Amino acid sequence: MAALATLRAIHFAFAIQVIGALLFCVILNRAPAGATGWARDRFVRLAAVSAVAVVVSEIAWLVLQAADMADSGVLDVWTSGALGALMLKTRAGIIWWGRLALALAVIVAVGAAGRTTNAALTAIGFALAVASSVSGAWLSHAAADPGPYGTLHLAVHAAHMLGAALWLGGFVPLLMLLWRARRSRDPKDLALARHAAVWFGNIALLAVGVLVATGMANTAFAADSAADLTVGPFARLLAGKVVLFLVMLALAAHNRQRLVPQLAAASASAVVATRLWRNVLAELALGILILVLAGALGLTPPGEGG
Repeated sequence: MAALATLRAIHFAFAIQVIGALLFCVILNRAPAGATGWARDRFVRLAAVSAVAVVVSEIAWLVLQAADMADSGVLDVWTSGALGALMLKTRAGIIWWGRLALALAVIVAVGAAGRTTNAALTAIGFALAVASSVSGAWLSHAAADPGPYGTLHLAVHAAHMLGAALWLGGFVPLLMLLWRARRSRDPKDLALARHAAVWFGNIALLAVGVLVATGMANTAFAADSAADLTVGPFARLLAGKVVLFLVMLALAAHNRQRLVPQLAAASASAVVATRLWRNVLAELALGILILVLAGALGLTPPGEGG
C-alpha cells in the first residue's frame, strides 16, 4: 500500500509538472520580446522529460495496482493473467487505456511544440496535459461513489485536481526564472521573472479558490458521518494535508501581497528575486508533502477501519 501511494504521488507530481511547464510557455507568449527564448526552450524540455516520466510511472502504477488487486507479486501479474484481466475485462481497464493514450499524445504534442514557437501547438499540448492529469479522477474514490451525487462528486474531484495542478505546477518554472534573475541581475531577466510572477500569481489565486471550494465539497462527499473526519487513518491524513495547505497558503499570501509587488516595481532588484525564490522553494517543498498525503488519501477509505 505504501509503495502504491508513493508511486501515485510521483506520477501526479510529473503530470502536474507537464501542466506547469506548458502553462509557463503560454505565459511567455505574452511576455516582452527579447528575453524568452532560453526560458521557452527549458520549459519545453522540462515538459518533455516530465511527460516521459508520466508514462513510465503510469505503467508502474498499473502493474502495482494489478498486483494489489490479485494479491500477488509484481512479477506474477505478468504470468498469472492478472494484468491482462485488469486491462481487458474491467471498467478500470478502459480508463487505463484512455489514460495511456492521453499520456502518449502529450509526448507527441510537446515534441511538436519544441520544434516551433506556434502558440496553438503549445495550447493543444497544455489542454492534453490537463486532460491526462485530470483523468486520474476516474481512478479515485469519487469515481466509485454509488450515491445519487456520484457524477457531481467526480466532477468536483476533477476540478480539485486541476486547481492543484495549476498552482503546484508553476513552482518549478517560476523558480527557474527567479534563479536566472537573481544570478544574472540582467534587467531583461528581472522583467521576465516579474511578468511571469504577476501572471502566475493571478492564476494561482484562482486555483487556490477552486482548491478551497472543491476541497470542502470533496470532504463532504467522502464522509458518511462526522466520525469519518475525526478518527482513523483517513482523518489523520486529511488533517495533515489541511495543515500543510494552510501553511502553504500563508506563504503564498505573503509572496503575493509583499514580494511580487516589489518585484513588479521599477526599482526591483536581485535581492527581491532571491527572497521570492526562497519562498517559492518552500512552497514547492510543502506541495510535495501534500502530494504524498494525497496519494495515500486516494487509497485510504474514510472511517475508523480505513
